[in-house]
Amino acid sequence: MKYLFWTIAVVIISSSCKDTQEVVKQEPKTVVISGHVQLTDSLELEKITVYGYDMMSKKSFQEDALLNENGDFTTSFPLPSASALTLYGNNSFQIIAVPGDSVSINYTEGRDEAAFKKSITFSGKTATTQEKFQEYLASNPLKTEAFYKEESELDYNDLEKLIDDHTKKLKDYYKTYLDDKTLNKYLKDYITTDKKFATINAKMDYASFANYYGKKVPEMDSPYYKELVHLPELTEEDMVNTNAANSILYNNHAFASREIEKKFPEATPQEINQVIIENAVKEGSYLSYHTVSMLIMRDLDDHSIKLYEDNSEELMDYLKDSSLLTSIQQEYLKTKDLIEKPQIPAEAELLTFKSDDASKFIEEIIANANGKVIYIDNWATWCGPCKAEFKEASPALHEKFKEDVEFVYLCHASKEKAYIPSIAEYQIKGKHYFLTREQGSIVQQQINLEGFPTYTIFDKKGNRVLSDYIHRPSYAPTSDILTKLVLEENTDIANSTK
Repeated sequence: MKYLFWTIAVVIISSSCKDTQEVVKQEPKTVVISGHVQLTDSLELEKITVYGYDMMSKKSFQEDALLNENGDFTTSFPLPSASALTLYGNNSFQIIAVPGDSVSINYTEGRDEAAFKKSITFSGKTATTQEKFQEYLASNPLKTEAFYKEESELDYNDLEKLIDDHTKKLKDYYKTYLDDKTLNKYLKDYITTDKKFATINAKMDYASFANYYGKKVPEMDSPYYKELVHLPELTEEDMVNTNAANSILYNNHAFASREIEKKFPEATPQEINQVIIENAVKEGSYLSYHTVSMLIMRDLDDHSIKLYEDNSEELMDYLKDSSLLTSIQQEYLKTKDLIEKPQIPAEAELLTFKSDDASKFIEEIIANANGKVIYIDNWATWCGPCKAEFKEASPALHEKFKEDVEFVYLCHASKEKAYIPSIAEYQIKGKHYFLTREQGSIVQQQINLEGFPTYTIFDKKGNRVLSDYIHRPSYAPTSDILTKLVLEENTDIANSTK
């Protein structure tokens, strides 16, 4: 059976391989991002958050820049390589950052997204590159947003037709920018990566979306996936386009996994990943390097050390002299320590429900709160956005309201062995419960779960005020809502949160 696994995995992983590229270690340099924000439409904003993804460590990161009373902000942080970053306040936009750069931005935050985009201006030596980048993103002729509405009747056939109909427009679109001699190297690299992978990623991203929502998806042997069997070569220069590069790694792995699963339904995800890793190690392409790193780091991130320990000898030779190996080894040691010696904060309570009936769990949480306002964080051990909130925003919210608000953390859809190490890693204070998948599915229906994370707030009387993703700890109105609920004995602010 293992040989047959390999036969399938070889076709997928090696299909994009031409020349082996070494993953070279780069020294980070400081990037400075500063600017001015003007607020309109009665909007309030405390900070600008910069989001990025490190392709070497396979981890997302964020940096916050507080706004002063004049609307000015600045932040600086080390960046190991050129990459696209997302700035988020009330709206969001992307920039391209190069280690050592200073990027200066001015814009107006309002409820009109088109006016917001139009207001963005840049100054300094990177201004031309940033302005060209905004123009490039805005003029993309392939618009796929309509396919990602749950109620949409569009399907994968319509997406294929849309892409086919736009083939010439896309070709001209990429050529226009790549022929522009005024564009710097990193922006051209970003566009080249889009040219190679954008339509492949669009098709695979939609297939994942459709599968999740129970919509029609193409069979695995459908021509719909033909580009994945003959992928363009992934190179180091593609890493500046972190979204496209990360998506092609994920989509290529997902396709290989589904192919194996189709022929061997009894194979576990761990077995499938093991076979893909073993084959990738034999292959040795740049895509394979990053596939191995992605799978090992994903396993470690969910507080499992099995994939690393099963492959440690091969990894030492395969990724030698690579920053990928350094990142993996550091993460392994940290994860191993969290598993073997988890240090839970004193203010964290690991609890179990008294009732065996999951439909009674919310009632039990309300009863245990003794008339306090309740803030429930519904999270999963593998959820990146959940963990991003745990780093700074959740502790800050807990510290502010710890005397007046009952903070409850419900861990859903996760491996139990990763539950306590996650609490230890982020030092999450509050009342913690682990839910089995069966229990979680019942609670998720009761609170109208939107995905992970979802935040659920109850008032002092046990009435649900809201349950959504928006009211996360880092969102300023969350603190305002909790303050009102704490101060008011009888309140109905649900409408004010819409």
